[in-house]
Amino acid sequence: MRILIAEDDFTSRIILSATLKRGDYEVIEVINGTQAWEVLGRDDAPRLAVLDRTIPGMDSHEIVKRLRGRESAQPPYIIMLTPRGNKQDIIEGLTVGADDYLIRPFDRRELMARVEVGRRMLDVRDKLVAQTVELQQTHAQLAHAQKLEAVGQLASGIAHEINTPTQFVSDSVFFIKEAVEDLYGLVGQYRGAMQSLATQPGNESLASKMVEAEEDADFEHIEENLPDAFDRCTDGLSRITAIVGAMKEFAHPDRVEQAPSDINQAIEATLTISKNEYKYVADVETELAPLPQVVCHIGELNQVFLNLLVNAAHAIEDRVGGSDERGAIFVRSSHHEDTVRLEFEDTGGGIPVNVQGRIFNPFFTTKEVGRGSGQGLAIARSIIEEKHGGTLTFESFDGEGTTFIIQLPIDGKAA
Repeated sequence: MRILIAEDDFTSRIILSATLKRGDYEVIEVINGTQAWEVLGRDDAPRLAVLDRTIPGMDSHEIVKRLRGRESAQPPYIIMLTPRGNKQDIIEGLTVGADDYLIRPFDRRELMARVEVGRRMLDVRDKLVAQTVELQQTHAQLAHAQKLEAVGQLASGIAHEINTPTQFVSDSVFFIKEAVEDLYGLVGQYRGAMQSLATQPGNESLASKMVEAEEDADFEHIEENLPDAFDRCTDGLSRITAIVGAMKEFAHPDRVEQAPSDINQAIEATLTISKNEYKYVADVETELAPLPQVVCHIGELNQVFLNLLVNAAHAIEDRVGGSDERGAIFVRSSHHEDTVRLEFEDTGGGIPVNVQGRIFNPFFTTKEVGRGSGQGLAIARSIIEEKHGGTLTFESFDGEGTTFIIQLPIDGKAA
């Protein structure tokens, strides 16, 4: 474990450092409060610090106050080094947040004993933090699963309700289209008959009225545009049918056990369901290679795919803003021996380097309030790695975009 010593007195600092090094601790030495605060503010800051009460620069009490006011899952353990007999310093130090104190001149055995207590306290803190994170993640996964079940039931019911009237309308449109084509044939016969009658004396008035009736009805316009109108109707109904099918596929309840599933079909269904998220900001290109059936919980994988696609759309939206520029999302699948590889690439702004190590942490998010809960990627990694024995990784370059990579064993997670 690394320990920070903040002490301006040369002799005291040397004794502290030598004593701790003999105890196999790595030591960082500074001589003022400003340097101490800089070291303790790093991402890789020491877990334990010995601060001289009278160190120059930033006051040691101020350092402790700032540390305690900062949000951190792993705050450092602070031992305050105070002059003998100054009980008020000890009280103030403990009040502002110091964990322990050591009176100067100190006994080396006491120093090592208090550091050992600090090390054990840090171990306890770490275990409590890990248990808390695990409990939060379990709670989030349970809430997520309950929400998915409810959404799945709702989506399945809506899909069924939409499917029935859509089929009625589709059948009716098909019937009307055929009937109109037959009527066109009949009208053609009437036109031929009227042209024949118009050549015979006494029928001029009737022929004129028929021509006028066609013009009033704008029959020529109807004849020209009605076929296209039917085509648009059938195309729209086909799209509705595809969306309904995707909803039913997406919302299909998972079995308790893993089952062989078509990953490409699941991706296509998820793209259809999530189209409203990306259609205004990005174009999607797919390169889906032939894949074997993969033993998995397909419903949970659908949620992972949906999360990655929505994240990609948001990343592109954040980059292009309100401009006319459009981004791109690339979805690829490939087969490699006993695994399948899936890639979800976007042309968004990329993930900042300073947060890349935390994106899979539960409840961590870079999105504004109300746009992201910070649970999506944590749950996605849990689904891929813990439930399926696969891997979820990413490659990201600031300003260039991000690619999430999923690798899944074809035969499912080993028992």
